Amino acid sequence: MSIKPSFFEWDKSLIASIQDIPINHLLSQCIVGSHLEAKNFRAIHDVDICVILEYLDCKLLLDLYAQFTILANKLSSNTLSIFLETRGGPIKPTVPAKGHYNIQLHLIIHDLATWEKIVGYPGCNRWIRNNRHIRGKQLASLTTAPKVSTAAICRDLRIAVENITTATAYCKIYDLSGDHVLPITERVPLCYDQYVQILLHAAICGFENTTDPYMGGKALHSVAPIVKEKYSKLYHFCVRLKHQINEGDTISFTYTNKIKKDILVMLEDLVYLASGGEMK
Repeated sequence: MSIKPSFFEWDKSLIASIQDIPINHLLSQCIVGSHLEAKNFRAIHDVDICVILEYLDCKLLLDLYAQFTILANKLSSNTLSIFLETRGGPIKPTVPAKGHYNIQLHLIIHDLATWEKIVGYPGCNRWIRNNRHIRGKQLASLTTAPKVSTAAICRDLRIAVENITTATAYCKIYDLSGDHVLPITERVPLCYDQYVQILLHAAICGFENTTDPYMGGKALHSVAPIVKEKYSKLYHFCVRLKHQINEGDTISFTYTNKIKKDILVMLEDLVYLASGGEMK
């Protein structure tokens, strides 16, 4: 594309092009995450494409990577830089100057056995309840999804705290150098733009997960109103700031450090609370 299409034209082309990509052993394919609510290019940084397969092999993954790389090039224009991201985890593209947009096609691939193990995590639970189905079975019909445990919420909160304090993030890659697919998890350093996005993402998801009636046990539900009363202001501030950054605004290092302190206090408070403590 030589010129930038309208967002809805681009989105329609994206879905049609994804549907045209042949995928062997496909069980389910859908779009999840922030793209579901996007109404313009400023509202998105990545398109999370969830693919569940009967099984994984090196040839299948390499073929998918090649096909989606071609798709990314096809959807790019002089003001849209589309690229493929195959690492799993909260890795976001950098935010360019106003008038240009970086969007990653975030290919999230699992075999069924792996999906059945992680379906009880907060993020996967949200995908089941909110996704844009493309083809195959509905995500909810693949397996019985357990209710997200308080332990799983605590796990995500602790990972978020570690991401913020170390300026790194977990990512999952597949080693395809041998005969079999080998998943590897590693921490990667974050540039400043990515760090700001991880920081806001942690605050937003931490608040939503601990106040979601579909997650956690009765003890957590009983204090959700208190969490909302104490942290709703910070939560809505982070949501607004995320939208402003998506619009191309920048925030200073000094300001980031200030909100980082507030977000860490909230996350550590939520870990304590979700673990059975009383609200500080």
